[in-house]
Amino acid sequence: MSPQEISDHKRRWKMSSPCVVKVHSDLYIAHKDWCMRNADRHQWSMDAFTAPYENTFFFEFNAHAIAFAYAFSRNVIE
Repeated sequence: MSPQEISDHKRRWKMSSPCVVKVHSDLYIAHKDWCMRNADRHQWSMDAFTAPYENTFFFEFNAHAIAFAYAFSRNVIE
């Protein structure tokens, strides 16, 4: 996929019903690394510092969100 196609694809699924996981920002690098290893680039997105010490990850598929939340269960913010 080209960068434009990735951007368009993300915009479509983020506007419909993304799976959202909020995590503490301390493990920022580990969180992004997990996403890069376990999901394609067009299947996830991250917004940094959506609240103090909080990053928000968006996933196209619920399975990725569940696996991510499980992998970082100690950092998930309810």
